[in-house]
Parts: sequence; C-alpha cells; structure tokens
Amino acid sequence: MYAEKGITIIEPLTVNIAVFQKAEIYTARQELRRLLGVLETTRDPGFKREAQLELAKALKVIRPVYTTTRDGELERLLKEAEHYLDPGEP
Repeated sequence: MYAEKGITIIEPLTVNIAVFQKAEIYTARQELRRLLGVLETTRDPGFKREAQLELAKALKVIRPVYTTTRDGELERLLKEAEHYLDPGEP
C-alpha cells in the first residue's frame, strides 16, 4: 500500500483496542486520586474551590471512560468525588 509522497507501508500496525481502554482507566483513576488527595488535605478555601473546579472539569473527561467501562474502582472514586461537588459543601 502506498501513502502520500511515495512512502511504502509494508504492514499496517494493529493494536489491541483494550490497551487504549486500560490507559484511559489508569489515567482517570490517577487524576481522581490526585484531586481527591488535594481536596482532603487542603485547608485554604480559595485553593479548595480551585481544586473543586479542576475536579469538575476532570469529571467531564472521565465520564465517557466510566460509561464505557463501568470500572469498579473508578466508580468508587467517582462516589468519593461527588462529596466534594455537593453544593452544600464549603
């Protein structure tokens, strides 16, 4: 098979799609753990609000990963994260 500029592709690369899903789960878990750790330890209200905003933004990216995988550990972390996004939480 020939690509642009005459480069020959001898064998197309095949990668198991599960590796991408594993990477997404790993990244989502690590980001949630990091943000939850920050929220658990911070005492500064301004910094806490910034971390809550960062968590909310991260959840927008993490949602499709969880919806697709239904990963149990990710679900546990999401339930923990929900506590920090409660409107009644300072």
